[in-house]
Amino acid sequence: MAVLRFQEKLTTPRYQRKEKDVVQGCYTVFYGMPDYFFVSTARIPTERANGIQIMKTCEALADAGAHVELVLPTRFNEITEDRFDYYRVKRNFNIKKIWALDLAPRREPAHPLFYWLQSISFALSALVYLWPQKNAFIHFRYDLPLLIAFTPFFKRRKIICEAHALITGWTRRVMQKCFAVVVVLAAAKEIYAQTDPAGGNRYIVAPDGVSLADFQITESKEQLREELGLPLNKKIIMYTGHFYAWKGINTLIAAAKELDEECAVVLVGGGNRAAEDINRLAHEAGVSHKVMFVGHQPYAKMPRYQKAADCLVLTTVKSGVHEIFTSPLKLFEYMASGVPVVASDSVSVREVLTHRHNGYLVTPEDPRALAEGIRVVLADTHLAASLVQHAAVDVRRYAWDERARRMLAFFNRRATV
Repeated sequence: MAVLRFQEKLTTPRYQRKEKDVVQGCYTVFYGMPDYFFVSTARIPTERANGIQIMKTCEALADAGAHVELVLPTRFNEITEDRFDYYRVKRNFNIKKIWALDLAPRREPAHPLFYWLQSISFALSALVYLWPQKNAFIHFRYDLPLLIAFTPFFKRRKIICEAHALITGWTRRVMQKCFAVVVVLAAAKEIYAQTDPAGGNRYIVAPDGVSLADFQITESKEQLREELGLPLNKKIIMYTGHFYAWKGINTLIAAAKELDEECAVVLVGGGNRAAEDINRLAHEAGVSHKVMFVGHQPYAKMPRYQKAADCLVLTTVKSGVHEIFTSPLKLFEYMASGVPVVASDSVSVREVLTHRHNGYLVTPEDPRALAEGIRVVLADTHLAASLVQHAAVDVRRYAWDERARRMLAFFNRRATV
């Protein structure tokens, strides 16, 4: 019943259209007029996790019955692979590129001015493009220019803001005029609801998710290691993702000093600059022989790397807004991988993992505690098997499809109030 409003939209052949993606030279056939617009300033494909979240969300919303159009800016992109293939998603939604001023055709712009010019120009283009859409849902990941641009829509259009950061001051008051707000943690909803005249009614807690089908891999751990060039005779402790300071990777490097020589710490991801800093830290700690840098890998390869590990590690710093307002994608991928997880005991992790049930939690920023947790998981095969078994069951509720169904049901209920 939750998706009937979407399924009743016109889907006759006269509403079919075929649009060319000028950047990637491919066509997307779109059936029916879009009734759900997902708007993002992101460069897609991207090496950042937000690209996965956006593409998987659009696919899941379309599977749930919405006619989805992803609206993106025209931006230079070094990754030329087809977007749908890159993220392993079905071609069940449309992608529309609209104009934006892109003065920095690089992955890491040299000056914040480039970001603001691109973001403001895209927001104005989105405002013009979406102006005729009076009955559609317009969903965007929080971006200040987009929030301001969509203010004329608040009374007559269903604007959905997805907030993955702490929004404060007047911008929070503006955000709280949206039709609905998506947050990824219950702790974030509680904070926002305290200052919202509508209380918590405007908010839905929808943690990030995972595509369980991507982890249906038949090759053995040994076969995967041979394919990926990973050590065959080592216990592999793996971290995947970016190396931002708040991710706490330095704790894992320090913990490597406490681990046996049979252990190899494999880092998959990170930008070039961050990798150089971590590599220098490993040399200074005298553990460079234990640490292997793989570099950024396409999303399609990540499940294969994760399944090749003996232990997957998720580190964070002790405090900060990140642990309340972000939901690490890697956590759900780790749970689906069939490999035991050792993670920092933070707010965001604790909403998903329970110590010694579906993961092993350790004190954040404590190298010795992290090393001890890794040793326990590697040595206690019965505990490791139990962690994996419970994680495999618990992760099902975090599938992208389940997330999309919950969001659509929530939006439909609000639309009928």
